[in-house]
Amino acid sequence: MSGIQSLDGPGAREPFAVRLRRLREAAGLTQRQLAGEVLHPSYVSLLEAGRRTPTPAAVAALASRLGVAPAELAGEASGLEAPLALAEAALGLGRTAETVELLSPWASAWSDVEATTDPLVLRAALMQATALERL
Repeated sequence: MSGIQSLDGPGAREPFAVRLRRLREAAGLTQRQLAGEVLHPSYVSLLEAGRRTPTPAAVAALASRLGVAPAELAGEASGLEAPLALAEAALGLGRTAETVELLSPWASAWSDVEATTDPLVLRAALMQATALERL
């Protein structure tokens, strides 16, 4: 993670507090359950209220409990969105070599266990595998 500033930076779709609450509720966890043994439930409450900014360690702990990548929780753009959209279009048009070429810069992420919790990385990996199979 590049730093605390990115939590609600211009690339973030929603404020960290809103994203944290949304992901917690989607996971069916209470604030106490999300806090677990590592954090205090009142700290989670303050984060969801937007009254505290989490440390990188707190983001990592919360992301782990939520089952998402820390970058997703922090609201960092992976940079994969635009190439993924182009690759999907190329694959749909039967341009399999172009699909592989567009996704090849991210191929190292396919073997990164933490990155594979990112839905975009998983979609890209599946798309590249499909394109390679068609080649």
